[in-house]
Amino acid sequence: MVDAADRPAAPAVSKPPPLSFRGNTDTLVGANFPDIYAGAILQPDGSETIYVTSRDPALLAAIASADTDDTKYRVVMVPNGHAAMMRLVAELTEQSNTLRSDGIELIKWGPDPSKGKVSIQLAKPTALDLASLTKATGLDSSAVTAETYLARAAALLRARFGDGLYVQDTYQEPLTLDHRRNDTPPFAGGDNITSPKEECTGGFPVVRNGTSSTFMLTAGHCLDGPWYIDETSTLMGNVGTGNRYYHQIFRRCRRR
Repeated sequence: MVDAADRPAAPAVSKPPPLSFRGNTDTLVGANFPDIYAGAILQPDGSETIYVTSRDPALLAAIASADTDDTKYRVVMVPNGHAAMMRLVAELTEQSNTLRSDGIELIKWGPDPSKGKVSIQLAKPTALDLASLTKATGLDSSAVTAETYLARAAALLRARFGDGLYVQDTYQEPLTLDHRRNDTPPFAGGDNITSPKEECTGGFPVVRNGTSSTFMLTAGHCLDGPWYIDETSTLMGNVGTGNRYYHQIFRRCRRR
């Protein structure tokens, strides 16, 4: 047993601003000054940084009135307010399919109060993306490469949408949604599964009595041998021996 006096002191943790202040800056200030107020970010020392486009006296008075708990804060100037950033977000969303056809796939985009601009993260380009961006920019193919792609894409985005955005210097892998024809371990019931000659459907996961071995039942259309997820050809497992007209058992399936 460790005596209380011998216990190491707990590390100091910055106290966040009271929710009353943080909430007031977004609701009271943001609602009344959407074109001036860009947002607020909690700092490591527990203070709040409030980003605005102008030191408008009425805005500063509203911020001070929202600070009912004597929270430390500072006001920093940025080029665009929240309303302007959200209008640009909506425009980018509306044009996302067009941008994709031009070789630019938006993965993440949203307001960044600290810069007063919309932050954009792109998918890593494919060879087709490089060719599409070359055509969209009118540049020579030697000018649009994997090394120059981010700079060329950012230039095209600024030319079309203005300077209220910036492109992050790292890629984001494209997101893929699992579904019954594109599942990954641990597999879900309802997956569409195939073999060279048959098609079937995955069912409930089960555990063999007295063991920790996990299996999956199927709809009973499966011959012995390996079975795969339909679209990705991912091996789900092997059908055990038995009557094919009854539920068969897959090996290598894991519980969720």
